[in-house]
Amino acid sequence: MRVRDDVAGTAALGTTRLIDPVPNSGVSRGLLGRRESRKGVRMMSTPEGLTHEQDPIRRTRMCGWVPVSTNVSVEHETDGPGWLMPRYGGLVTCGSIWACPVCSGNIRHQRGREVSHAALEHLKAGGSLVMLTLTVPHSAGMPLHETWGVISEAWHACASGRRRKIDRERWGLTGYVKAVEVTHGGNGWHPHLHVLLFLGPSDDLDQLAAEVEAEWFERWHAFVTGRGWRAPSRANGVDARAVTSSTVGEYLVKVQDGEPPTGSETRRWTPAMEITRSDLKRSYEGNVTPFGLVNRWMENGDRPALAAWREYEVGSKGRKAITWSRGLKKLYGVDTVDDQSAADRREWEAEVLYLLCPEEWHAVRYSDADTDLLLHVAQGGGREAVESFLRDLLGLDELSCSDCQHDLQGLRTHPCDRCGARLRAVTAKGR
Repeated sequence: MRVRDDVAGTAALGTTRLIDPVPNSGVSRGLLGRRESRKGVRMMSTPEGLTHEQDPIRRTRMCGWVPVSTNVSVEHETDGPGWLMPRYGGLVTCGSIWACPVCSGNIRHQRGREVSHAALEHLKAGGSLVMLTLTVPHSAGMPLHETWGVISEAWHACASGRRRKIDRERWGLTGYVKAVEVTHGGNGWHPHLHVLLFLGPSDDLDQLAAEVEAEWFERWHAFVTGRGWRAPSRANGVDARAVTSSTVGEYLVKVQDGEPPTGSETRRWTPAMEITRSDLKRSYEGNVTPFGLVNRWMENGDRPALAAWREYEVGSKGRKAITWSRGLKKLYGVDTVDDQSAADRREWEAEVLYLLCPEEWHAVRYSDADTDLLLHVAQGGGREAVESFLRDLLGLDELSCSDCQHDLQGLRTHPCDRCGARLRAVTAKGR
């Protein structure tokens, strides 16, 4: 995240780095869980009746799997804090915040820093923050696109025009950040909104939140029932709570990755916990995230979970996950990193430990050992451990000969004819 020097509130947030690392001592465990879910998305393959080109998440099924260059590199970041796992270079990165567990985690972490910065600056300037949660009654069998559409229309009707003017005059509304969360459970699809309202000063935050909730319930109720839907209840349809910490930024953009915090957990909700926890398979009040559906299908071949995921693939395509009101980013000096850059996390310099030739990458992909195992090996033992792993995997005494050397850091970029013939013989079994 780039933050202008003239508005940067703290040294930590005044960085000019484009991408921040995911700071977590347990990142490998959480990242492995996300990579496992991404593998499940790939294993689901293109929906029946569609060509590869028609697949709504075609690029996600290629993410972290299909090379975009001749060689796939095993890299270790040297410019970061040193606790990130090694990574592969030269592979597709899809940049999907909805369909890819790995890219979603990286993107949402970045968005959390952006929202946290704006929230902190607003509080320091004397403003108030209120978290508004909005949903509509739903039941099993309701199409996702229909429920999602009603919520989107309701937000537009209740937050624009004359009503927004009222909010500015009554509460000093400066702007908002809106995030969409989608879960699935016994009552079908449950898309809902989390909206962080940037309001003026208040001596009584609880009273402010109560006023916001009362006003928004009246608006929300009128629109939803006017569309012929069941009336939302006061207990479940609209909720507003005062916010006194900028950590709400992480909550706002990260809930889609797992289950939202409740009770005392809210006070401990941090980017580190969000990125590393391995609870993608856990449920929340009977509901699971879309990535939870993938995990269910992987665990036991759950056909309803697969059908729900297929609907989600189409229903989420092209929709915005996080929206800022006009002018709010500029006001607080937030220069947003696009989703693709946030997903790539390529701004940190990295040391290339090893360059895998095409045959070697093929062997790694289709071996009994998963591709993540090679990264664990690299993390523990560096280049020598990688070479030892590949020798054992390929059944070769040596990985290179004098004809296989290359001037680039002394690393092999492609086997010679003799070594290539041996590699092709070994990897032909996996084709």
